[in-house]
Amino acid sequence: SGKMEQVQISQQWEMLDNRFYRKTEMYNMAWYDADDVTNIANVDLENHLIAVGPYGGPIAITRDHSEISEIRVARSTIDVYSASGMRIVAIQRNHNVIGLGWSDTERLVVVNDDGTIQIFSVRGEPLYTHSLPQNIREAGVKEMKMAPGGAGLVVLSRANQFCSVASLEPGNFKPRNLTRIQDLASPITAWTVLLNGRSTEVVAAYNDSVYIIGPDGIGDPLAGLDTATAGFTDMAVSANGKYIALVTRAGSIWVVSADFKENRIQFDLNSPVPPRQLIWCGSDSVVAYWSVMGSDVIVVVGPRGNSINYTCPSRAHLAAELDGLRIITREKHEFLQAVPLCTQRIFTLSTSSPAANLYEARLRFDNQDPLADDLMREITENVEQPQALATAIADCIEAAGHEWTPALQRNLLKAARFGMDFAEMSPSEFVGMCQTLRVLYHVRDYQIAIPLTYSQLRNLTKEVLIDRLIGRGLFWLAHEICQYLKLENSTAKNRVLVHWARNLIEHADNDDEAAQAIIDKLGDTKGISYAEIAQAALRRKDLAIQLLDREPRASQQVPLLLEMQEDVLALTKAIQSGDTDLVLMVVLHLRDKLANSSAFFRMINGHPTARDLFIKSCTPRELESFYKQQDFRAELGSFYVRQAYETDSIEERLDSLRQAANQFTGKENAFQAQMTEEQIKLMGLQREIERQSHKKFIGLSIRDTIYQCVSLGEPGMGTADRIKKDFKVSDKIFWWAKVQALGATRNFAELERFAKLKKSPIGYAPFVDECIALKNRSEAAKYIPRLSVEQRVPYYLKIGDLEAANEAAVASKNEELVAMVRQAASSGMRGDYERSSRA
Repeated sequence: SGKMEQVQISQQWEMLDNRFYRKTEMYNMAWYDADDVTNIANVDLENHLIAVGPYGGPIAITRDHSEISEIRVARSTIDVYSASGMRIVAIQRNHNVIGLGWSDTERLVVVNDDGTIQIFSVRGEPLYTHSLPQNIREAGVKEMKMAPGGAGLVVLSRANQFCSVASLEPGNFKPRNLTRIQDLASPITAWTVLLNGRSTEVVAAYNDSVYIIGPDGIGDPLAGLDTATAGFTDMAVSANGKYIALVTRAGSIWVVSADFKENRIQFDLNSPVPPRQLIWCGSDSVVAYWSVMGSDVIVVVGPRGNSINYTCPSRAHLAAELDGLRIITREKHEFLQAVPLCTQRIFTLSTSSPAANLYEARLRFDNQDPLADDLMREITENVEQPQALATAIADCIEAAGHEWTPALQRNLLKAARFGMDFAEMSPSEFVGMCQTLRVLYHVRDYQIAIPLTYSQLRNLTKEVLIDRLIGRGLFWLAHEICQYLKLENSTAKNRVLVHWARNLIEHADNDDEAAQAIIDKLGDTKGISYAEIAQAALRRKDLAIQLLDREPRASQQVPLLLEMQEDVLALTKAIQSGDTDLVLMVVLHLRDKLANSSAFFRMINGHPTARDLFIKSCTPRELESFYKQQDFRAELGSFYVRQAYETDSIEERLDSLRQAANQFTGKENAFQAQMTEEQIKLMGLQREIERQSHKKFIGLSIRDTIYQCVSLGEPGMGTADRIKKDFKVSDKIFWWAKVQALGATRNFAELERFAKLKKSPIGYAPFVDECIALKNRSEAAKYIPRLSVEQRVPYYLKIGDLEAANEAAVASKNEELVAMVRQAASSGMRGDYERSSRA
């Protein structure tokens, strides 16, 4: 019956204050080699440094030589085991190891006595090495502790100097010496690390005081306390960082708030021997462990000062988790935790909670017991708790997550599913828990051995679990979990595939076979970065190029090709992409690499797009060098012409034009050569005119030069004629320039003489227009008779001569012209013109 099962489950619990505690066996420890199950390791937890990774992480063990630190033991190793005791790797150590730890990314942190910090992957691959400050290295490292969360660490030197490292990542490794406690006559007796916001602080015990050492200096929260109360030999911080437990010299455990303002409990250990380990079980209770005279005892102290005891079959090592405590011995790997409240509500003997009734109702229903109906009515018709059924279902679902045994998980989920038949509610929580339990079942398997609890997985997240599986090389399981949970995004499934491919590259002997295996597996999977995979094959150029050919994004291809010295291929890929910014990036990279050598110019000259982008982006000196190297005479000549007009110096401009003229050779450049020579000749003439007239001529066109010469009067007339002759200026351009210049200077006499010189190639309308513009009617009238009959009438009207306009219109026998005159006469044009003339 349900009650019998409740008895069987709850009788394994221990009551401590108002909570039950239970100890679950997770694995029988084999301590064998993963590659050779017959190679059983003789693991002894005595006199060893041990570091256990959080969230079901691996176990690192190495011999502790701190008592004989001057002796170096040859071929000593750091052995990394899974949580089930399967050896993953043995790392050769070349230093005296002072401390081991695991980072938040599940990397092994090894701190040596010489002040070096080595970082290894979980499979023993050396990743990088850091060095602590010189003063720490010179004094030697005495002790190391990881910071909460595993992002950084704190070391204590033999000179009692603390040094904090906030991040172990290569780009952010910035060790910082903390303020030193002055006048220390003896060693620090106990210390621990806590986080205060984003700051790392050290709580250190010395003599009869405890000091908090932070970024802002040293605080002394226990100054003046009774020395019998103080004098601490060990301390530990709770999982939530709110409390600190301290072992006093008098043999008691003292629990205070992290700021030492709230005194929670003081518990007498009744032992003259200090505990070997002081550690928290979650944030609810403090655990002390002794190993004395063959007796291994664990004492769990609750928040009200009561305690319960557990014994271990052999020497143990305790490791804290956020929701409990891992107990590792040679024989077993167990988990101690406070029983979750939802589980207590179901299995406590005296309970009659809705969840307990629902669980029992399901069991009785399976046995066809009619009492199941009475139990369901008690839940559904509960007036005092209208949400009793929903609460019961939620408790059963959550309790299933907290259980280790699949059979009990199934019973709890069946109870939840049974209750859902009586309620209208979304099945999402139920389905989600089923998926989560399936994932937990597979990762807890002894061959995988990641003993995560439901609470730990929620805090860790499934994505980080995928990362940890990748780190252990368990790509197949990571991929299956991604597919099962439909984690199709780039942060999950694709990342697994990329890391699998990179791992294959590292261990492959044949490049072609490795490339084919990767391409067959990944194909054109959306979101896969072949460039990221190729990054692992940079030392195997042929393999990397084969992989990069599958990368659809040129922006990812090209930088790697450049890194591999495949310059021509990188340039080709960039041009094929059509991305001009990418092409320019390659061109500039090659320019810097080849230093504008002939090899660089030949390379880009073979690619018009690259050449054009280089020409647009390079400096004048680079462009001149490029044209010279490639013997581009016409382009070089044009370059000198542009250069000529970028300077205000006449001599420099003339020099540049002469250089340009020397480059314009051959029939195809005859026109450019002629124009350049004429410009040089014109500038010489303009400079001569400037010396004579003291006016600005340099920079004017031929037409404007003629105009300005005529404007000078008689001295410039001859020069204008000379320019016309020397530069073969057409009659029309010359006459237009001269007529406008004579008009502008009101030189009507010369204008009239010029008109009579010969027949005008531009007609006489420009003469009339100039005079009209200057409001000189009489001068304008001199040229109107030379116009055609059709032109005379409008111009006579413009100067206001109606009689002459009428005579011309009648003589033309053109009715439209006659009508024009009549309309002008009726509008009083004459008077308007005369008034404007007088004005």
